[in-house]
Parts: sequence; structure tokens; C-alpha cells
Amino acid sequence: MHPLTDSELLETWEAGQRQTLPQRALTLLARTCPEMDTPALFSLSIAERDIRLLTLREATFGPALEARVECPACGQSLEFSARAADLRAMLHTAEAGPLEVTAEGARWTVRLPDSGDLCAVAGCRDVDTARMRLAARCVTGLEGEPDDLPEPVLAALAQRAAGSEAVLDLHCPQCGHGWRPVFDIVPFLWAEVGARARALLRDVAALARAYGWSERDILSMSPWRRRQYLELAAT
Repeated sequence: MHPLTDSELLETWEAGQRQTLPQRALTLLARTCPEMDTPALFSLSIAERDIRLLTLREATFGPALEARVECPACGQSLEFSARAADLRAMLHTAEAGPLEVTAEGARWTVRLPDSGDLCAVAGCRDVDTARMRLAARCVTGLEGEPDDLPEPVLAALAQRAAGSEAVLDLHCPQCGHGWRPVFDIVPFLWAEVGARARALLRDVAALARAYGWSERDILSMSPWRRRQYLELAAT
């Protein structure tokens, strides 16, 4: 895996404008993991995908992640920080094997969703429909003939999936409330990609106006040299 270059970042950001978040995650990995073909990317478990995205984030933007979040009890805006390595360590403990559940006189064998499953249900209109379709895709074996997915199967799958999440431990200094939200690297990283892309476009526009250079020429410069030219153009 290699960090996103400026050109790759802009191209990925543009391609992702018409995509869902699960698709954007795989577009990011396709750019930086050339050894993985499309079927391999779609077969990644969510934990495996997020481990790779955290590695990409660390390589492109650095090891420390900082963000703001609102306290669910009092609404106070708080800053929090985490390290990519710590979040990866949580995901490395995820159980990936199949799960057997007996419910309504049948024995179900289910697996955790993979990246292809998330892409397949991303267009569902409501959460309940997406949840049922996702669970149905994860059934790999069934002994018996029940009509629908029983709630115990859905609950067991949800419980196993919870072990594939990176959970933060936050505390509000304003009201003392503590809570443990799940950290989702996909929207976090995509927001950073968008912010960097917009900054790059501003730099390209400024240097193109000042010197008449092409986007390719400007993006091929090192960030340090680009800053020097921007400072000269501003004088």
C-alpha cells in the first residue's frame, strides 16, 4: 500500500462524487492497493477493509486522528484524538469465522458481511430493509425451511459484527457523561480527502492564474515547492 499522491487523491475524490460510502472505501483502496483486483476488494471483511483504510490514512495524513463530536447528553462540542495504530489493534481482534444459530426449529450458518454486501445494500431506502437484505446475503447454510429470517439470527449476527468495530471511550468534561461511540473510518477519511482535494484545487487555480501552468505540472511539484510559488504569486 502506498499513500495517496495529490493526483490520485483528486481523481479518487472526483470518482467518489457519484458513489455511496461503501463504494468510496473500495475506490480508495483500489488506488493504493494495486495488487488487489476487484473481487478481492469486494471480499474483504469490514474489519479487514477498515484496517487497510486506517493504514492508508496513516500513510497519507499521519498517525494521529483528531475530530470533534457532540456530547449526547448536553450537546457540548468536544475534541477527541486517537491513533491509527490503536484503532487497528481493536479491529485485529475481530472474529471472522462462520456462526451457527438455532432458531425456529432450523439451524442457520451465517457469516459476517463483507465489503460487497455493504455495497449491495447501500441503496436501500430504510435501515430495516437494509438490515434484512444484509442478513439474508450472509446466510451460507440452512437446515430447515423457515419463511423468514428469525430475530435470533439477526441478533446473533449483529452481536458478532459489533466485535468488528473500533469503539472509542469518551468523557464529557462539561456534564460528566461518558459514552462509547463506534468510530467509522470511512466517512472520517472521506471528509479528509474532500478537504485536501478542495485545498489542492485552490492551489492549482491560484498557480494557473499566476503562471499559466497546467494542473499536471502543478501537481507534479513537491508540496514545499508549490508553497514557495504560492507565496511569490501573492507578493
